[in-house]
Amino acid sequence: MNYLEKLNIHAYLMVTPLYAKPGAKGQTAWFKTLMDAVTRPVMLYNVPGRTAAPLALDAVKTLSTHKNFWAIKEASGSVEKMKEYLSACGGKPVYCGDDALMPEFAQAGSVGLVSVASNAWPKETHLYVDQCLNKSFDAKELWTKAADSMFVVSNPVPVKRLLAERGDIKSARMVPPLSHEDMPSADPVLMAQKAVTGWYEGEMK
Repeated sequence: MNYLEKLNIHAYLMVTPLYAKPGAKGQTAWFKTLMDAVTRPVMLYNVPGRTAAPLALDAVKTLSTHKNFWAIKEASGSVEKMKEYLSACGGKPVYCGDDALMPEFAQAGSVGLVSVASNAWPKETHLYVDQCLNKSFDAKELWTKAADSMFVVSNPVPVKRLLAERGDIKSARMVPPLSHEDMPSADPVLMAQKAVTGWYEGEMK
């Protein structure tokens, strides 16, 4: 943590410990130790599909009064779970962690999106989120397919492939254990690129 504190970063995203699957008490002790050691805001990240254990609600309740507790990123795919975190976190913001679910999360009280798609489509995703929050969004099928294209293989392989195809970066190569070779075709992200940019252009007319 001492090394990270020296870097020019604005906040921390802290995930439930991998593999160990700690319960509420273990998570509370783990996160509190980390949060005590830093000086910047902390977003706790619930992503059981990657960690094998959900962020414990009791841990959230205890940690919500910590001076460095900022927000939660909820990526379990459940609107009902998001509501539970919203209730447990003492009024702190809860962000959607699934691009495709932003319309439903916004309706349920989420304040924004921590997005994968925004790495490829920053302006488009900003408009998407704004429309979800002000309840004017009406392109659910398009954005669901676009968001799904970012996960045809493990993130961030697809978005890096798209950026390389567009010439924004030189190579789609990944650091092991991820590999660009797990995505033999760029068709899914290129089709999504066409759909999203077309939607954005139409909305901006």
